[in-house]
Amino acid sequence: MHEEMINILGSGAFTILWHIGLRKGKMLIKLIKKLAPADAELKQKEMLEAFKQLYQAGGWGIIEYAEINMKQKTGKIRVYHSIAESLLKKYDMPICYYVKGNLTALLQEVFGCEAVYLNEVK
Repeated sequence: MHEEMINILGSGAFTILWHIGLRKGKMLIKLIKKLAPADAELKQKEMLEAFKQLYQAGGWGIIEYAEINMKQKTGKIRVYHSIAESLLKKYDMPICYYVKGNLTALLQEVFGCEAVYLNEVK
């Protein structure tokens, strides 16, 4: 799907993939909340862990959180075996916009803010 969208739409596909990823990420957040005990409110770290487990179980990739600072709302996230990883070799540039959308939704929920900046470095 990624490759066909890029072939047809060029770089415009990146924006669409990000929005699709954001919507899917929000759906995953709702699912996590639904699966949590009714009287439980998930803490930030619990939400991160639940998202990580659900993401891997779905076959979308393996998430590793590194240097996460909850107070400063900063950190690094590594995703291994991403669904878009095979395209990286072909395009030789970071293009995981779908995954970026997923993680944007997660961080908006965890940090309680709409403005989230993610920088894909490799």
